[in-house]
Amino acid sequence: YKVLSVGLILYGVIFGMTSLQPDAECVDVELPASLLDALRGPRFGIEGLRKLLRVERRALTCTAVKPLGHSPSALASVSLDPPLLLVCVGHRAEFHRTIGQAAQFGLNVLAADQEHLSRLFAAKGVDHFASVPYRAGPGGVPLLDGVVAHIVCDRTGQHEAGDHTVFLGLVTGGETFARAPLLYFGSQYTSTRDPT
Repeated sequence: YKVLSVGLILYGVIFGMTSLQPDAECVDVELPASLLDALRGPRFGIEGLRKLLRVERRALTCTAVKPLGHSPSALASVSLDPPLLLVCVGHRAEFHRTIGQAAQFGLNVLAADQEHLSRLFAAKGVDHFASVPYRAGPGGVPLLDGVVAHIVCDRTGQHEAGDHTVFLGLVTGGETFARAPLLYFGSQYTSTRDPT
């Protein structure tokens, strides 16, 4: 680890120093493993993290690039200007290679009565679009019928993050519909049942 000095670091911690002189000299210091562990803080195992995240209430989506669809583990807004969002896909998911090679992808925010689609798009080894009504959007991106919203994105980048890849999408289009969303909370499906 390169640090300015233990004294400077402690001074910054104690007195809330937020910046250092630009010409400050760095030195190599070997920090003991016990201190490094303390700095990293407690680690949660997989089950501990799942338990913590069960309290997050989120709308369910499916990401689509024909011929595959996928229920992503995470979707989030990144920026309003430019309009960016992110989608996380596990390395072992069939969809990983498909979205990694696609120029565009679509997101479909599922409605309260579309739990079956969430389960379908989470399944492996099936034709996700064989019995699902949809229309082709820009670039042929599948846009499902009966959803709360469609979002069309140009894939603009990706970042490896543990056992997942974070794909960035520049939002190029979309539309919303007055329907209640399908939600996931406490490891089960739920809904607000209120589209307003």
